[in-house]
Amino acid sequence: MTGTRRTPIGRHPGPKITPAAIRLFEAMRRVRCTCAPIDWNGKYWERQQCQGCKRWWSLHSDLCDALGSKPWEWPRVEDPDAQNPYPPGCNAHLTWEPNRRAQAMWLALATASREARREALRARKAAEQNTDLDRTNKPTPPPAS
Repeated sequence: MTGTRRTPIGRHPGPKITPAAIRLFEAMRRVRCTCAPIDWNGKYWERQQCQGCKRWWSLHSDLCDALGSKPWEWPRVEDPDAQNPYPPGCNAHLTWEPNRRAQAMWLALATASREARREALRARKAAEQNTDLDRTNKPTPPPAS
């Protein structure tokens, strides 16, 4: 019996973090929630999201598109410092677990964002140095006779 020869395809192991994804992530980090605390004893399911939360989820959707996320990769990012949002004692509180994949993506985006800022700073400093060199290396015009 002859076996098949398969050539492995060298695929990138994860999503490519683009400059657009970094910009969206940075915008998400600047959004602030102004929602009132959840009243778990009341009709919490009728609670309205604040403008900040609506904006955050809109940016999250755009980020999913920028990363080429699959529909089941939701949420795509989660703050690694996220705490259990449910009240102690309820079933949701007992079964809640952090989304490790989403937290890993948060950390990857945070690292990429930090590196992009450093690179921009290096480029700005290099441009300033080139401008300073151009000023000092300009030839002096000959004296008027």
